[in-house]
Amino acid sequence: DAYEFDYTIMFYMTGSTLEYDGSKSYAYPGLLSSDIVEMLSVKNLPDTVKIIIETGGTKKWSLNSSYIDGATSISQYNLQRWEVVNHKIKLIDTLDTNYMASEESYESFLKWGLEDYGAEQMGVVISGHGAGVGGCACDDNYTYTEGGYEYQHVLNTPQIATATKNALATSDRDKFTWMGFDCCLMGSADIASVMADYFDYMVA
Repeated sequence: DAYEFDYTIMFYMTGSTLEYDGSKSYAYPGLLSSDIVEMLSVKNLPDTVKIIIETGGTKKWSLNSSYIDGATSISQYNLQRWEVVNHKIKLIDTLDTNYMASEESYESFLKWGLEDYGAEQMGVVISGHGAGVGGCACDDNYTYTEGGYEYQHVLNTPQIATATKNALATSDRDKFTWMGFDCCLMGSADIASVMADYFDYMVA
């Protein structure tokens, strides 16, 4: 076979305010942490199926340390890369940057998956807040003020497309099998038309 694995699923998880209640205390249950727990509950995951994750973009992660191997918690200060192993997320790498809403960060994530976890079928999921054609992966650590309102920096749709194109250009494949947006407002034909050159299917 050309690839070591049958299937790789890649999660780009921008926690943002989905991970904590910024107006009160850091006691919010953590919606993306709940997604991770759901992944870890899968029984008898074949060795030929890999689930990998990059985390960042929030001031506080809520995942209990009992689900983590190689660290006491998910860092709020750095982007981190993980692999699901034996019902835990195992720390693979901690990056120098903590900027999730970046074309460069997303491209680097895709290249990591393609190079280290190449598989016959590959799916990519962006998890976090979504803003339709304006973008997604709203980064709670990088904000700006406009018209008296504070906004989070986002990974916009052209940046997602360009990062995907560049990552694929360094690999031996033309497309990913599918792209998923675990974000609000991202299931539009406009977004699908921009991404169609880089994925066979889109789920949003």
